[in-house]
Amino acid sequence: MQKIVIFIGEKYMIDSHLIDLAKEIKNVPECIRAAIVLAKKTEKYVYLQMRIDSGNWAKMMAGKANFSADRIKEFCNIIGNDLLLIFLTYQSGYEIRILPKTLEEKIAEKDKKIEKLIRELETLKEIFKESLVKTHSDTEIQKFKKG
Repeated sequence: MQKIVIFIGEKYMIDSHLIDLAKEIKNVPECIRAAIVLAKKTEKYVYLQMRIDSGNWAKMMAGKANFSADRIKEFCNIIGNDLLLIFLTYQSGYEIRILPKTLEEKIAEKDKKIEKLIRELETLKEIFKESLVKTHSDTEIQKFKKG
């Protein structure tokens, strides 16, 4: 039986590229590094923020020490993404799926933006035509339309 985790709510909106990336990662240190790169941070920034000394950090990144489970969410908050949580979810045999409703909402949002931009463009066209009529003769307008 396949395990599925579905995240609901704005806090848990997950980009599909994070899901795809989590599937490709092989181990926790690799995932931590990828999450840090995605956040455009440095390892030093992260371990200083988490108050971990560089020696312990080096051991964790070499796979010789464990990344404490109670510090995972702190790590995710510091870097601003949940790649490590998503990776651990996949490692535990769960699958994360984007809900169709969520996709539909995103599509509807983009459709509204497109409609708004089209209306703005039409308004600008009308304004342009009106200003063209006021400033140019009919023959100039015909030349412009043909050209």
